[in-house]
Amino acid sequence: MTRSTGAIQDRRAYWRLPTFLPCVLRLGEDSYSAFLLELSSNGAFLSSVCNPQRGCPVSISLEIPESGKKISLAGHVIRGTRGTSTHGEICRFAVRFNRVTPDSLQLIKTLSDQAEARTPVKQERGKQRVDGSRSRNP
Repeated sequence: MTRSTGAIQDRRAYWRLPTFLPCVLRLGEDSYSAFLLELSSNGAFLSSVCNPQRGCPVSISLEIPESGKKISLAGHVIRGTRGTSTHGEICRFAVRFNRVTPDSLQLIKTLSDQAEARTPVKQERGKQRVDGSRSRNP
């Protein structure tokens, strides 16, 4: 699906849940602190001080707020950017999941439901939600 608003085009097939959750990013034997900025059933967008290369296999581990359940997701980096903030160099990158287990998908849906209960979320018509269903908002 491609959506155009002015000069911005959104080609995402999956609805993304905006988050700001601490997580652990694993690259081989190394572990880094990171923040999960967006999450979908197909991938995630993260921020960290490490700069994984495109194609690099990664593992993301986090705890679902309120439930305390842990989730671990494996994937590979599909794109990334680097920048400087007041805290130093920061990297942001997208990860596409290799496979999401039904249990992990249920935890992602729980996280989405918790967020929707706190804040009304505007969804685009026809976008796949975190749980794989299509949004119905006009």
